[in-house]
Parts: sequence; structure tokens; C-alpha cells
Amino acid sequence: MSAKQAYGKPPVHLPEVPVEIWYNILRYATATLDSLEHPQLAWDASRVKLKFTTYVVKRYRGSLVTKRYIVRVCRQWYAIAIPFLYEHVMVFKPHGLQTLLDAFGSKTTLIETLVGSRKLGDLVKRIDIHLERDFSQNRIPTLLQLCRSTPNLVVLITPPLFGLDTLFSEETVIPHLRYLHAIAPGSVGKARANMPPKFLASHRSLRLYAPPWFDDPTDEAPRDIWASIQELVFPSLFPISSFSFVKSFTTPKFPAGSLPNLHTAVFLRTETPLVFDSFLAAHGRYLRTIHVRANLPNPCFSKGLFETLKKCCPVLQEIFYSAVPAALIVDDYYRPDPIPGITTAGFQPTVHQLSKLERRQFLENIAYWTPIFFPNARTIRIFSEAIILHFQRCHTKAFNQFLESCSSQGIRVEDNFREPLNTPRLVTDKAMDIDLTNQGTVSAETQ
Repeated sequence: MSAKQAYGKPPVHLPEVPVEIWYNILRYATATLDSLEHPQLAWDASRVKLKFTTYVVKRYRGSLVTKRYIVRVCRQWYAIAIPFLYEHVMVFKPHGLQTLLDAFGSKTTLIETLVGSRKLGDLVKRIDIHLERDFSQNRIPTLLQLCRSTPNLVVLITPPLFGLDTLFSEETVIPHLRYLHAIAPGSVGKARANMPPKFLASHRSLRLYAPPWFDDPTDEAPRDIWASIQELVFPSLFPISSFSFVKSFTTPKFPAGSLPNLHTAVFLRTETPLVFDSFLAAHGRYLRTIHVRANLPNPCFSKGLFETLKKCCPVLQEIFYSAVPAALIVDDYYRPDPIPGITTAGFQPTVHQLSKLERRQFLENIAYWTPIFFPNARTIRIFSEAIILHFQRCHTKAFNQFLESCSSQGIRVEDNFREPLNTPRLVTDKAMDIDLTNQGTVSAETQ
């Protein structure tokens, strides 16, 4: 046997399978649960900033390893899977931006795909800039050039920057950009950049995390530019700050009806009733999803909240809560009337580790009050990955009882990726009556 034969790679014999099937198989093998459209972020109290969760980073790196192995199997798999390798890019070090720009901006570096030769930059759909240290202003031109080198970019996540206005210049057009997430700093509300009207006019479908300041429309920009905004996420500012992102949307610049395509509003801090009600009165008409934060003395199921939602949000279908477990307790005196239009209710505790009492308050009150206040809800979503893992590891028996009770009543329980945690059984259309321990809800006296 010759040395070439001895040390040569064995031939690869793949079954005769249509390219479309190989594509679906490799897509499934390399996909992560984290959607390209909904970045999962968590608050890092030690650094007073938002960051990606550890689970997200681990999944990303694990998926990257799988993709690298797959593209080395054969030419056919390379052509199929190479777009998967570059569609989602995370930057962990400042010099990584320049490295990406050198690769994506090169006109000579072409990749053979199923649809022909393409530049690396054309394959990128999402860029996450995840830096442990602050992002220096002299990196902004590099970021701007990187955006221009990735014309198919859909998701852009950046740290808060002074001078980010350059990215939103009138000359910058990222045709497919839909999700712009500027990860908010701890207490620097003024770090928000200005977004000129022409940028909104050029990007007609935007979902904004930590909305920037918006310049006033001019004669050169259409008055309906606010129609570009489909989702607004208002972050919580730490340390505690009186600054409110929401308040800027209750000014005359944003009159009632100026956000006709706004279908999702997320409030990650407890707003004052005046600001909250003013925002929904002006922009809640077309909201289908709302996410609110509930802390004592403002419970989840309060008369004031429910009355505002029924009055201002006639097509609301989903409601999500970030709340302390005690905020789920209902005082009969302040018990609100139900909202029949809600089909999905979601809950996320604001603490990552729950005691036995807190676990009881959380699970039992969710199961008991959800069908009462939302009689047409058939989905309960626990959208905290960390808390689900905590329940599965530390409160296994109680969590399984919760899932079984929901299954017996035909209720689907989902995680934050909308994956089912149980298998609901068919039941007759009647009001749900879930009681995990035959003791009703956890009363305030048990605290």
C-alpha cells in the first residue's frame, strides 16, 4: 500500500438524497433554539449591564463547532451548509470587528453555495456585538463599514454608544434590517442615539430594543415614518433612575395613531400609571402583545391594569409578566374583571432562585388565576430558561404536578422558545379549574 493510500482520507459515500432533504437535515442539525429574530438577553448585576445569557453563548459556540465539522465532509455538504456557518456572528473582542470587516468586505473572497458564488458578507443575517468592556467610539466607523458589507443583515445587536448616530446616517441603508437592539447601559439614558427620519423611511419594518431618540420629521421625510416601528422594548435602567423611555412616546411628536403598525410593547420597568396609561391610550389600539413588569404594591392582576388594557387594547391576544412571586397573589377586594380576548399568558419571575414558598406562590397562582382572568387562554408560557431549569432540577416533583394538571385541563405549557413542556389532552370547552394541591391559591397569610 502506498503512503498516499495509507494516509489518505477514506472516500465519502453518501446516500442518493435530494438536495432539498439534505438542506433540511443539515439545517436541523446546526440550528440553535435561539431565533434570529428574538435575542435572549439577561441582566448582569455585577457589571450593571445587559448581556447574553450563558445558555445562549454555549449554544452558539456548540452550533459553530457542528457547522465546522459538517462543511468539511464533502463538497455537496459544504455548498449546503456554508451559509449556516456565517449567518449568525458573535463578536466578543473589540478587534473582532476589524477581523470580520476584512473577511466580509473582501471582493475577492467568494464562497461556492447552492445558488452560485457569493461574498461572505452576503451570508450574514445577524451580528451580535458582545463585549465585556466598553465599546470605544473609534470603533464606530468599523461597525458602520461592517453593516455596509452585510446587505442581508436582519438582526443587529450593539452596545450603547455615544456617536452611534453615525450608524443611523441618511446614507446608511441596510435593506433587510428588522431588529435593532441597542443593549442599554445601567443608568445612562442619554446614551441613546438620534435616528434621522430618512433612516426610518428606508427601513419600513423595525423592531427596536432601547429605542433611540427620533429627530423630527422634515419635508424630505414622509409623515408616516413611524409606521416602520412594529415592536418597542423599553428597558429597565439600573441603578434606579427616574428616566423613562416610554415618556418620550407620549409627547406631541407621537400623537394617537402615529404608530399604526406597533403590535408589541415590552415594559421592563414599572412605569407610573400616568405614563403607562398615556402610552396605551395613544398607541395601544393595534397592540397584540404586551409585556409588563409587576412588583408590589402593583400586582399582576390589578383592576387598574385590566381596565386600561380593555379600554385601550381591543385586539390584545398575549400578555406577559415579569414579576416577583408575591405579585401573583390576588386581593379579592381589588379583583378585576376577566379579559376574554387573551389567548396566551406568560410569566417570568424576576428572581432566578426560588424558595419552596416562592415556588408554590408562582406555580399555584399561575394555574389558579390564569383561567379565571383569561378564560380563553389555552397557553401558559414560562419564558425564563433559567427558571425552567431551576424547576426541573430543584422542584422536579412540584413542577411535574403543575404540568400534569395543565395537561389534564387541555392547557399547553411552553418555554421561552415556544417549545411545549407538556402534552395537553382534549377537554370540553369549559372554564379551567386547576388546583395543584386541592388547597386553592397561596394566600397572603402564608407569607
